[in-house]
Amino acid sequence: MNKTLAALALLFASVPLTLATPSTHAAAQYGPAPYFDASGHWETDAGAVNGRGSGHFSLEITQSGTGLRWSAANGGMYVCTLRGANCNGTWSGTSGSGWFDVTFSPDGGAFVGSWGYGDDHFAVGSWSGHRS
Repeated sequence: MNKTLAALALLFASVPLTLATPSTHAAAQYGPAPYFDASGHWETDAGAVNGRGSGHFSLEITQSGTGLRWSAANGGMYVCTLRGANCNGTWSGTSGSGWFDVTFSPDGGAFVGSWGYGDDHFAVGSWSGHRS
């Protein structure tokens, strides 16, 4: 074995090797598990954009693990997955369908974010809400 290979072998032998398990990798990528339960009644305001959108509306959120299902009285449905305090998902309702991205407050009592139509992730409005 030449001297360069021997030196590399000696160098790598002295470096500790840490293998990431799937659970530690997911925690590093997505942040900690949710520390609040978002289930309950929420008052929200998404504002109207170009005559579309419903402005102020109420939602019921049901949480199962990190999955959230948001149901509006007008039949709108919102589904997302919590990654720490962030929730990215899709919506469908009477004015169309699209995406949303919100961030919950540390206590889980409010959120702010944005939303849009389709899947291009071009934000057409802001969205905020609070527990009621």
